[in-house]
Amino acid sequence: MSKQVNGSLFLRWSNQSQNQNQTTEPKSNNGPAVGIDLGLMNFAVLSDGTMLKNPHHFRRLEDKIVLHQRQLSNKQKGSKNRGKARLKVARVHEKIANARKDYLHKTANFILSKYSLIAMEELQPKKMAMQGHAKGINDAAWGMFANILCYKAERAGSRVVFVNPRQTSQICSRCGSNVQKSLYERTHICNLCGLSLDRDLNAAVNILKKVNELPGEPREVTPVEMTQ
Repeated sequence: MSKQVNGSLFLRWSNQSQNQNQTTEPKSNNGPAVGIDLGLMNFAVLSDGTMLKNPHHFRRLEDKIVLHQRQLSNKQKGSKNRGKARLKVARVHEKIANARKDYLHKTANFILSKYSLIAMEELQPKKMAMQGHAKGINDAAWGMFANILCYKAERAGSRVVFVNPRQTSQICSRCGSNVQKSLYERTHICNLCGLSLDRDLNAAVNILKKVNELPGEPREVTPVEMTQ
C-alpha cells in the first residue's frame, strides 16, 4: 500500500504474503530506525554510518558483452554460428541479472535483520535515468531493491517508509541550514555549525528525520550522533 501525506510523504508496505495459502503470525522487530540514501558510488549509505558498496554488476562484464555483440554482428544471419553468438550474449546478461538479484536480496536481508523502521527516499529511477547516468541507475536497480525490501519487511516485522528526498543533500543534518553543493561535491561542510561528513551520510540522516512527519503516534527517531 502507498499513502501520500501532504503530497510529500509516502508510506508503503506489503499486506500480502508471498504464499497466499499459508497464514503466519506477524513478527515484531525491536531494532532501531535507520535512514537510507541510495546512490551510484555506494549502493546505499545508512544514517548510522554503514556504507554498502555498489558492486557495478553490468560494468564488470560490460567489455565481455561488447565483445560478444561484436562477434554476433559479424556472423551471417540465419547461421548456426550466429545463434551460438546470440546465446553467449544472452548468457552474460543472465549472469548479470542473477548476480544483481542475489545482491539485492542479501542486502535487504542484512538491513531487515538490524532495523525495525527503514526510511528511504521516494525515487523516480526512470526520470532520473533520462537526466543522466542511465546505465548506472539501471544497473543499481533501486526500484527492484525497494520492492524486495518491502515484501521482506512484513515477514521480518519491520516497516518501510518512503519520504520526499527534496533538499536532503543540501540541508545540514545537524543545524538545518541550507548548504548548497553541486553533484560533484562529495563532502557536506556546514560553515554555520562546523559539521563535516560524507554528503550521502548527511542525506541519510535527513531522510530518517523526515519520518517524524508521519501522522499518528510520535516515535522517537535518533540519527547517528555527529561530533565532527
